[in-house]
Amino acid sequence: MKIKRYPADVQFSYCIRERANYRCEYCHNDYRQRPQGLDCSHLFSRGIWALRFTASNAFAHCMSCHMKLGNNPVIFTQWATQKLGEGQIGLLLEKSVCPDRAKAARKANKSGEIARHYKQQNEYLKLQRTLYPTKYLEFIDYE
Repeated sequence: MKIKRYPADVQFSYCIRERANYRCEYCHNDYRQRPQGLDCSHLFSRGIWALRFTASNAFAHCMSCHMKLGNNPVIFTQWATQKLGEGQIGLLLEKSVCPDRAKAARKANKSGEIARHYKQQNEYLKLQRTLYPTKYLEFIDYE
């Protein structure tokens, strides 16, 4: 079953791809000239609302790497642990089972709050990109 995409998912995805400067974080190929070839890939499924819009749970991956890692969760987890550290993975695990967090995310998504937040963050990232053309950028999660 395919998971529905909301405006918040679109805005969040823009932030993830801009953060990585439209480069696949796994194979490092450049997608600035063809951004449609780059996906927002979640370590913990988008179906887990408690983490759906959490930046540390999402990565910019080309379609090929997204499929490879999505079909090999052990490899994906090892790679993400190396990139983020065991502590960050532990925090994601804790957040993933928080029902209040999931409920709040659904409510904020329905009202459009999350989409508005990530649209503002994307505008901020684009401005930062003019100052730091090659840097991996950070942005503020919706909490």
